[in-house]
Amino acid sequence: MNNRIRQPRQDRSQASMERILDAFELLLRKGDYETITINEIASESATGAGSIYARFDGKRSILLAMHARTRDRARKYFEALFNPAARADESLDAAIERITRGMLNWHKRQRHIIKTSLLLNDADIYQGVSASFRPWSEHLAALLL
Repeated sequence: MNNRIRQPRQDRSQASMERILDAFELLLRKGDYETITINEIASESATGAGSIYARFDGKRSILLAMHARTRDRARKYFEALFNPAARADESLDAAIERITRGMLNWHKRQRHIIKTSLLLNDADIYQGVSASFRPWSEHLAALLL
């Protein structure tokens, strides 16, 4: 299966792509990946099915794009969470508790995307998850040493 995702060049096209990803994410919060249709995504995003297929090969490629967007957001979130300058006066125990709670809260809020991504049993997604968590695991390990 081809995982083509055509990145938009114009602001209007970028906004359309964001609406598609937002709609897909909303539908995942409400239901199961297998039952979501392209027509539902089109309706929810106020975008035509043809516009969706112009950017994506299907639901799997939309999920991959959404997963990449979630990883980008996670990277920014975790950079702020692990920023040592943010709480210079914080004790080690408090820092570990804050970071652990922050990580758990992030995963709780993103569980519908994580669950769907993992259920696809996709090597691309597993590699992305692994690569995105490695630096944060190293940061947490450095705090514990």
